[in-house]
Amino acid sequence: MPFVGFGAGYEWLTLDVQDFRTGLNSNATYGNVAWETFGGVGLRLTRVVRVNGELFYNGGAETHRVRGQRARLA
Repeated sequence: MPFVGFGAGYEWLTLDVQDFRTGLNSNATYGNVAWETFGGVGLRLTRVVRVNGELFYNGGAETHRVRGQRARLA
């Protein structure tokens, strides 16, 4: 059974890190509007088991403001 789809929304990533050698903590939040499209096929093996194969593309790129500039998460 083939399937396709499209979605749009907002995505974000929150980082909380600690350097255990120095004891320093840091955090940052990245976010931006994003979209995704996907398609695939589902192969029914039994009445309760199905195997899916899927391809997708995510069109989002999280960014973060750093001292008046925009930093992009690579």
